Amino acid sequence: SLLTDDAAYLAQLGLVRGHLWVGIQLYKHGHQSMADTHMKHPSDELYSAIMPAMKARGHDGFALQLTALSDSVSARASIAEVELRHNELVKAIAEVEQADQLSLETILLSIEKMVRTSADEYAIGVTNGHISNMHEYQDALGFVEIARQRLAGLNDKQRLAGPEAIAEVQQQLDKIESLWPSLDPNGKIDGNASLLYGVAARIQLAVLEI
Repeated sequence: SLLTDDAAYLAQLGLVRGHLWVGIQLYKHGHQSMADTHMKHPSDELYSAIMPAMKARGHDGFALQLTALSDSVSARASIAEVELRHNELVKAIAEVEQADQLSLETILLSIEKMVRTSADEYAIGVTNGHISNMHEYQDALGFVEIARQRLAGLNDKQRLAGPEAIAEVQQQLDKIESLWPSLDPNGKIDGNASLLYGVAARIQLAVLEI
């Protein structure tokens, strides 16, 4: 339950961040129509599920910032304007995450959940070495990117709680960089979701050692 499971709550917010990160990258590279879809998914698919969990933790949410970003993309605003709205939204999400107050175990478990969700999306996005669903392929990339950012953002107290586990998680995340040769690739993809599932399992084992 997102109401009581901090790792699941943090992972769900990470999925929102992942959609938005992909959307921003696409917008900056001139793929506005693709960016539209990624910007709308957090509000259409994820936000309503997270809202009760945010309220239970005493937060009002970030609906205004989410709408402002989506509207700026729909209006084809300048890249600078869209990035400004994105930064405002990321700041608002961080305020409801409060990741600096959570345990290392909770952070790493959220990363494991995000990588596992990335695997689910990648399995849909890539079939027999070819892109079968570009949106899901991109989602999978976004989720792993946010997992990387979350690991890099650990504070000193969290890092002291399990340096070996952190090193293992970093090593596992490094293994999967090659699964995404680019944001919108052409041709054959040398990647398989099984690698992502394996990495998620090893991250889970690393957490058990803390």
